[in-house]
Amino acid sequence: MDGNTTQEDFVAPHSGTFVYQDDELGDRGLYGGVIVNPKNGMTEALVNGKITTIPLDEIDKDVLLFMVGSTFWGMEIGKNGTQTSLWTNPVPVAQENQKIRFHVIGIGPSSNPNGHSHTFHLHAHRWVDPGTSNIIDVKEIHPGTSHVFVVDAGDGVGPGDWQFHCHVFAHMEAGMMSTFKVLTANTTLTEDTTTQPSIPGASPYHNFATFSVNDEPGKWFKNLKGDISNTGSESLAIINKSGTVNFMMDGTNGVHTITSIIYPKNATHMPFSLMMAYKGGVIVKLDDPGLYVFACSLHPFMLAAVIVDDPNTKGLDLGGV
Repeated sequence: MDGNTTQEDFVAPHSGTFVYQDDELGDRGLYGGVIVNPKNGMTEALVNGKITTIPLDEIDKDVLLFMVGSTFWGMEIGKNGTQTSLWTNPVPVAQENQKIRFHVIGIGPSSNPNGHSHTFHLHAHRWVDPGTSNIIDVKEIHPGTSHVFVVDAGDGVGPGDWQFHCHVFAHMEAGMMSTFKVLTANTTLTEDTTTQPSIPGASPYHNFATFSVNDEPGKWFKNLKGDISNTGSESLAIINKSGTVNFMMDGTNGVHTITSIIYPKNATHMPFSLMMAYKGGVIVKLDDPGLYVFACSLHPFMLAAVIVDDPNTKGLDLGGV
């Protein structure tokens, strides 16, 4: 990041969603996708249980789900091209019978595909595996690749909240899951749009702390905001209650767990511990005020602390975090 700019040109060999990312910092947000639509303006879809082709202008919205570590990061593109960030583990929303095109994208170092592979699964819905005549509901996603498909919302199952997640147990346990919300076809729209807006997840711009888990002695858990306490510690974060903490294992060569060892009495989501050690991280929501301390159960010298404040109390200045 030296302030210089470069230009990269490429010719798309075929339609699809192409990934761009920084191999070293992709886990921290330096990634995206380029959508190349078919020349003929048509795309495959499974409608009323049958494989067919539909015009692209019948797609009501595009939903991009980036599979990063142990978290989905989302974006929505409306019919008018407007892009809306959906942040972490969002809830895509559609009305029954609307056509939603999903772009599921693997992010991570392409030099180590086995370490970051995921398996995407969406409940109650099926779709056409591109380039085949197979009807599927689960797909393995490797780093640097994408899987694009059209879902007929609620086809055969009707309205409801339908879970999607990574089928790798350790990743699902760490928080890589959310819900696809299908509303009734006659739902009144909340905005002047053709489809109901999706529901964003936790945003790094609001009440959100991020630790980088790394191999640097004494800084095993490193708050990406730096030393916020002016004590020389980079392993402390401060958030308000009902905030979110994201542990990213982007700086370690080993595998670890994220395990709570200190937390407030009767705190929700506590105690917390990953059953399996792996390189991928975890996302945790902390609702109750108090002190939380996390460690790796395999390496108990790795410690991180989070102070969760109640803004209605006096005595702690969060400085606008």
